[in-house]
Amino acid sequence: MRSLTPAVLPNETDILQARAWTAAAAGDLPAARDQLDAAAELGEQIGDLIGASSALHGLARLGRAGHVAARLTALAEEIDGDLAPARAAYANAVAAGDSTALDQVASEFENLGANLYAAEARAEAAVLLRRAGLTRQTAAAEQKAARLLARCEGAATPTPNHDRAGAADSRRARHRRAGRGRPQQQADRQRHATLGPHRRKPPPARLREARRLRTPRVGRRPPQPTDRLTVERANQ
Repeated sequence: MRSLTPAVLPNETDILQARAWTAAAAGDLPAARDQLDAAAELGEQIGDLIGASSALHGLARLGRAGHVAARLTALAEEIDGDLAPARAAYANAVAAGDSTALDQVASEFENLGANLYAAEARAEAAVLLRRAGLTRQTAAAEQKAARLLARCEGAATPTPNHDRAGAADSRRARHRRAGRGRPQQQADRQRHATLGPHRRKPPPARLREARRLRTPRVGRRPPQPTDRLTVERANQ
C-alpha cells in the first residue's frame, strides 16, 4: 500500500526560504517568518540541519533571535564548520543585547566571507551603542556596516530591528532638539509682539545732515563757493 504522506523534495527547505525572502522583500514580514519557521521545522524533521540552521538564522535576522537562539546553539553542535556556530553566536548576542559579542560575531562572519551577515551584526551593534550614548563607537560601527554592505553588490539587509530602532532614536533626538529650541522661539515671538515688526533704526540727526551735505540732490546745482578769494579768482 502506498504511503499517503506527501513527498518532500530534497531542496524543500531552500524553496521555503526563497518564499520567505520574497515575502520579506515585499514587506510582508509575518509571512516571511512563517515560511522560515516551516523551513526550520522541516529541516529538523528530514535531517537537513544546514537548511534548518539557515532558516533559524533568518528568523533571528527578522527579529526573532530570542526565540531561536537555543535551537541554533543545539544545531551548531551537530554541524561541522564555523558558519553554524557563528549563526548561533549572532542570535545569542542579539537576544542578550551584547554589542561586544556582536562585534566579535561580525568579525567571524567577515572572516568567513559572509559580508552581509557581518554588516547586519555591525548594524545591530550600532543600535545598542547608540542607545548607550556611545557616539564615537556608534559612528565606527555604522561605518564598518556600510563598508561591508558595499561589498554585497547592491544587496539590502532585511534586518528590521536596527532600522526601526535607529529611526525611533532619530525621532527622539529631533524632539529633544526641538524642545531645546522651543523656549528661544517663544521668547522671540513675545519680543516681536511687544516691539512690533522689526524696523531698521534711523541714523542720528548729525549723520543724516552729514549725508545730506555730502551727496547733492539730483536736479539742483551743487553749493557755490562764497569766500572772497574764490570770487576774485573767478572774476579774473
